[in-house]
Amino acid sequence: MKYSLLLVFIFVLIIFLDYVYSEETEYKNITDGMVTIPSGKFKMGCNQFGPMHGASEHLVYLDKFMIDRFEVTNDQYENIIPEHKLRRSKLSNCDDCPVTN
Repeated sequence: MKYSLLLVFIFVLIIFLDYVYSEETEYKNITDGMVTIPSGKFKMGCNQFGPMHGASEHLVYLDKFMIDRFEVTNDQYENIIPEHKLRRSKLSNCDDCPVTN
């Protein structure tokens, strides 16, 4: 009897571990699919239309950063934040659509 229970326990454990470790993610590393934007400076703002259209032209310096090559889809985002499915935009309501809000 003890031997049978042990075998059942081992069988259930193997099935559980197979289920847990068989779910593979699309990316192995968080930075896969991203590109590095080099550091540098650029002019931001506009002097042509006045202050009601935003800040006046000024120089901005950015450190290098990484950004995804493609938009994050609703499906990808909901793997991290499942509640987002309840708040999808009407304009972006499919799994492969980009996150919009």
